[in-house]
Amino acid sequence: MENNVLDVLEITCERCGKKFEMPPAEQKFYLDRGFTMPKKCPDCRKLRRQIEKHICVDCNAEFEITELEKEYYEQRGFQLPKRCKKCRDFKKQRNNISSVDEEEFD
Repeated sequence: MENNVLDVLEITCERCGKKFEMPPAEQKFYLDRGFTMPKKCPDCRKLRRQIEKHICVDCNAEFEITELEKEYYEQRGFQLPKRCKKCRDFKKQRNNISSVDEEEFD
C-alpha cells in the first residue's frame, strides 16, 4: 500500500440506510489485510452476533437463530424454525424420498 493519507470515509449501510463513518485507522486495517470495506453499519453488523435459543420440537435439542435469520424469516412471512438443522434436514430428506415413491406409483 502506498503512503497515502486516508480521509474519513462515509458509508451508507446497505441494510438500514444509515450513514456511518470509517476512520482512517480502520480503513488501513481492512486494506492491509485485503478485506473489503464493510457495507453495513456497526449496529447492523452486531445483529450477526445476537442469538436466540430455541428448543427443537422433535429431538428437544437446543438450537440458535441469529437476529438476521429471524429478520429474514419475518420479512418473508415465514414462521421461525421449530426444529434444529439436523431434524429439518432429516424431515426434508424424508419428504423427498416420499415424493419419489409416489411418482413410481403414477
